[in-house]
Amino acid sequence: MRPFYVELENTSAAFRMIYVEGGEFEMGSNLGDSHGNEMPLHRIKVNSFWMAEFPVTQAIWGYIMDKTVGLLPSYFRGDNRPIEYVSWQNIIEEFLL
Repeated sequence: MRPFYVELENTSAAFRMIYVEGGEFEMGSNLGDSHGNEMPLHRIKVNSFWMAEFPVTQAIWGYIMDKTVGLLPSYFRGDNRPIEYVSWQNIIEEFLL
């Protein structure tokens, strides 16, 4: 599949999405670590998916979340800087809706 490019209207924010082909791999270890949470070695299947080529910038996050950069949860401010201080929950429940 070809990557596709998305340009968000009325903003300088744009990003390119890349298709990642799924597959299978071996995960874990039969030796384990000191806590044993790597055990046992097992086969994992990952479905194909799309992901952004670069981290989500503050401009993109602000556009999607309908906020200005000054209101974003980032310490290092700037449209082209990555968004910071967002949780997995923020992303799942708000950004990806």
